[in-house]
Amino acid sequence: MRTRLINIMASHTLKTNDFIECSVDFPFDEMILSWNTQLIEGQTLHFKVQFLGNKGWTEKLDWAYWTLKNDRHSFPDQTCLYGSLNVDVFTVRPDSNIEKIRIYVVDTLSSNS
Repeated sequence: MRTRLINIMASHTLKTNDFIECSVDFPFDEMILSWNTQLIEGQTLHFKVQFLGNKGWTEKLDWAYWTLKNDRHSFPDQTCLYGSLNVDVFTVRPDSNIEKIRIYVVDTLSSNS
């Protein structure tokens, strides 16, 4: 397995229901969502993810839901064309080749203003 740390969120500013799309130029076996996020009072974030490969885009998978008061949880046992998402880890099927990733972030502070 090859490991790379990619801070996708650091270089992007999102508006409500926007997504970050990035090309994947290296093979990988797993993708892990980091918990290093600072929130402000009243803010919650809901992360969703989509993958593009040779069979097209997957449906959106729920990845995590975070609040300021450490009410943070991930969603278990989800599958798609290219692998499985269980809690914080997306595991790629051996016969899959992922070309792009979309990360959606729904921010309740942005959506309420």
